[in-house]
Amino acid sequence: MAKMDARYFSHDSGARNDEKIKKLRIKHGANGYGIYFMLVELLFEATDYVLGYDLEALAFDIRVPKKIIKSVIEDFKLFVIEDGKFYSESLNRRVAKIIEKSKKGKESAIKRWENYNTQHIKNDATESDSHPKSDAKVQKNDATENANKRNKYINESIGTPKDTLSTSSCCERKNNEKEIVFTIPLEDKTEYEICSEQYEKWCNLYPAVDIMQSFRNMLGWLDAKPERRKTRRGAKTFINGWLTKAQEDSKNINNKASPSAFVDANSKRQMDSFYGAYGRKEKEAWQYEYD
Repeated sequence: MAKMDARYFSHDSGARNDEKIKKLRIKHGANGYGIYFMLVELLFEATDYVLGYDLEALAFDIRVPKKIIKSVIEDFKLFVIEDGKFYSESLNRRVAKIIEKSKKGKESAIKRWENYNTQHIKNDATESDSHPKSDAKVQKNDATENANKRNKYINESIGTPKDTLSTSSCCERKNNEKEIVFTIPLEDKTEYEICSEQYEKWCNLYPAVDIMQSFRNMLGWLDAKPERRKTRRGAKTFINGWLTKAQEDSKNINNKASPSAFVDANSKRQMDSFYGAYGRKEKEAWQYEYD
């Protein structure tokens, strides 16, 4: 199936009441429901709406145990597994409808343009009879202008895809005005460029993370698992997910330290001075209160 340039797929308001989904919710609750739609989103971002059946990679991407991913994919007939890959028949049907609708809209716009252009050609011919254009360059410019008008008319009729702007890197959107600090390889063998502006934003959002080292970690992981490389649309989501996990891991490491470590050195010195005359028992009681 041809890849569709769109940012959304249809989601039925009553999806939770589907019989297969009900069984999923009975076993895994709302978490299972969320995991299902996260898998559908990953499929929507993938080439041809198919993903490799790599439980380890999927569990890392969604941040849930592999056994739950395996159950959601295999136990409820929500996905089809073939040749080491999996896909959603429901998603493919919905995408096919959107593609067909877009195709018909484009064909209709072209027909309207042809009718519109035919009338203008007649008007131009009448004008040319009274003001002949012998200059070949002028005629070429007229042809180029006509082609541009046609493309603009069709795009305005069916709507221009917005993904090109919304999913490109910040450097691409600003014509490489910003300094590129790192690049992430994509599934189509191009690269997602990370500019200094975006780098600084991530540094502020994830203060406990060494952002540049995280980029290197991503690069190593994607080199080892090229089949898990992202589309341009999914690259930023992947990076944010990675950095969020790194931030959470950093907090977990800090929380393993002794609680007394959070009493600053100055407070301890004051405690030693104030309670020195009262003995060890009072001092331990004070520290226990803050532990």
